[in-house]
Amino acid sequence: MGRPAKPLVVSADDRVQLESMARSQSLPAALSRRAQMILRMADGEPQTAIAHRYGVSRPTVTLWR
Repeated sequence: MGRPAKPLVVSADDRVQLESMARSQSLPAALSRRAQMILRMADGEPQTAIAHRYGVSRPTVTLWR
């Protein structure tokens, strides 16, 4: 097993923007999903759990970190 990822720190302004993007129905779905993944990482959810939830590989989640 690899070492744990460092916590992802998101500023309050960035969080507001990411939350808006995550809820958006006008953005491409991939961009909205990416914002959702970043928010989950910032909330401390493990990358493997995020990968499983969104049906992507762990390296894909790491890419958007």
